[in-house]
Amino acid sequence: MSANLVCPADRPGIRRAHGARPRRLAPILGRNLLDRRLSDLFTQGKRRISLTASDRPELIRQFLRRGEPWGLEADLIPVAEETQPAEERELLDGLSGSSETAFATYRGWFETIRTAFRSADAPRMGMREVAKDVWVHLRAKVHPTAQLIGPCWIGERAYVGAEAEVGPHAYVEDGCFIEHSAHVRESWVGPSTYVGAFTELLESLAWGKTLCKWTTGDATEVADSFLLSELRPASASSISLLREPRPWSPPC
Repeated sequence: MSANLVCPADRPGIRRAHGARPRRLAPILGRNLLDRRLSDLFTQGKRRISLTASDRPELIRQFLRRGEPWGLEADLIPVAEETQPAEERELLDGLSGSSETAFATYRGWFETIRTAFRSADAPRMGMREVAKDVWVHLRAKVHPTAQLIGPCWIGERAYVGAEAEVGPHAYVEDGCFIEHSAHVRESWVGPSTYVGAFTELLESLAWGKTLCKWTTGDATEVADSFLLSELRPASASSISLLREPRPWSPPC
């Protein structure tokens, strides 16, 4: 059995939030939309996948690896522009069953993350529920005096410092470092992001030094690395969500 998928074109309104990655490769609780969809298709008995992409197809190809990680045979077809019907486009524009606009705005992005948390596959391998709706990876470190309030997600190799407060509705991706006394509420923190001591994230998407207010659509670059920064340099040519995270190192 086969399936034809479409990676929709980039939406300029949220480009700053996902940086050099196409938004299909932006992580949501440790897994991106393409990963989730390919896993679903394998479960449904599909074995051959044809994938059309107009937004940075070389990065999609690098992640796809001809479908081998999912037990699929996958071909990528680069196109100049998005021309496929909306009913196909919906397959990779949000989680299964979501609308086409679910991942087209900052608010939609955050709602997609919350939907993923509530979905059946949220307790992925390596995660444990340490309190009601509080999921922490076995390889994460949380200081005994930190407060985690559900719904809350702490990814692999993340660190939460003393007297930090994370939650409710806080989602910290893999490799993040939340300093002591920081507060993260109604927010998502992208992979390998440093959140400084006493920094407060409220109703925000933070990835590296980029900060987006999902309630208003405003976005900015934070100049002070002791408040918000990336923990390792990222290059568009080396992006892979399958690579092993590097050890944490403090920002300059």
